[in-house]
Amino acid sequence: MSKTDFMPRSLAGKKNFFTNYSTKISGYAATFGLTTGVASDVADATNGKALYDYLFGLQVAIKLYAKALTDFMDIHLYGSHEAGGALPTAIPAFAAGTAPTTLVFDLDGKIRRQVARIKAHPAYTTTVGQDLWLIGTEHTDDPATWQPHLALHLEGGHVFVGWGWESHNADAAQIDVDRGTGTFVHLFTDTDPDYIDPAPLPTTPQVWRYRASYIKSGAAVGLMSDVQSIGVGGAA
Repeated sequence: MSKTDFMPRSLAGKKNFFTNYSTKISGYAATFGLTTGVASDVADATNGKALYDYLFGLQVAIKLYAKALTDFMDIHLYGSHEAGGALPTAIPAFAAGTAPTTLVFDLDGKIRRQVARIKAHPAYTTTVGQDLWLIGTEHTDDPATWQPHLALHLEGGHVFVGWGWESHNADAAQIDVDRGTGTFVHLFTDTDPDYIDPAPLPTTPQVWRYRASYIKSGAAVGLMSDVQSIGVGGAA
């Protein structure tokens, strides 16, 4: 039996970890001898998290823009696919947002070195590790127990479905969706962690639900993920 790495493998998982760690680490700085100030351990965590969030969002925006541009190219070449469909009035514009001015490099390595110092300190306890999400879980790689864990949020007008391999040797994840009908349908079989649901958000408030299972050698294995829900559309 092995223990999983405390650092998540998926980009969405890392985003959640960096958010939790950077929010709480300043409260432990004095206890564990971490430096504070402009160029410090705490600044690396907070500035690194800000840059990661921006780059994470930028990657999502680029994927969505690539799809919008492809759709525009199709209409440019062949016209609207829908009878009487409205034609776009402009080429899709790309919005990169405002980038952070402080750059942090080797964020993963910096955080790991901080964590190593924290865990080696006499004041370190399991409670601290749990609070900062520094404790991996005991892990046996039995395919019958594999279960994805989804994290949903809205990104660029679409639902971002975060998932990861979680140290399993799966080939893909099958993602299902229920768009308020009460019935799950197959959405996508994803071979690369994290997925952007291409469906536009509805104009009226709805609750969309997602679930996933791992795929190995062309067949579903393990346990279905817990169902995750997200409010979409209107003022939801």
